[in-house]
Amino acid sequence: GTVLVTNSSNGSIWKYVSDNNWASVPGSASVVAVVGNNNYFAVSSGNLWHYNGSSWTQVGSNLAYVRAASDGTVLVTNSSGQIWQYVSPYNFVQVPGTMLIAAPVKANSYFGMGTDYNVYSYGSH
Repeated sequence: GTVLVTNSSNGSIWKYVSDNNWASVPGSASVVAVVGNNNYFAVSSGNLWHYNGSSWTQVGSNLAYVRAASDGTVLVTNSSGQIWQYVSPYNFVQVPGTMLIAAPVKANSYFGMGTDYNVYSYGSH
């Protein structure tokens, strides 16, 4: 699998490439999510960005968190806890529930941290 991290002090994005070896990914973000190698999503200053292996494209706005599953399911949440599934640039479908963070396992199945800070699951896993 592909591992990305962000530096909390400056937002830089790093990709794990081998033992003790990290490569810088262009751009900056507060939160990143990996669908697959060179297929990433990131939230930076409330905007959602998609990386296609060579460049970033803004695909959404007014968001707080993003998480992705290996089947391509991408969920985002806003500051009110509303959950949205990314369908295409600036096209989202609202998902049932209210979570601070929603992490998809696969389509129609996710775990999340509720606005009460408890962990919940939705769908069959």
